[in-house]
Amino acid sequence: VLCVTHLAQVAALGDVHFKVRKSQQSRRTVTRIEPLDETDRVEEIAGMISGSQVTDRSRAAAAELIAAR
Repeated sequence: VLCVTHLAQVAALGDVHFKVRKSQQSRRTVTRIEPLDETDRVEEIAGMISGSQVTDRSRAAAAELIAAR
């Protein structure tokens, strides 16, 4: 099952995480999909929780969500 979400509580339940990036190159949209390791996974979920300013508290909350699954 593939799930695309912006909700930290849903994302934390995943077994494997990827980051999807879109960019423009020569008037074309290019999409890149990168697998995330454990550290990147916590950072991404922390970003979902706190927005643009990731804090130690949001990292701790993200780690707690992942551990609780």
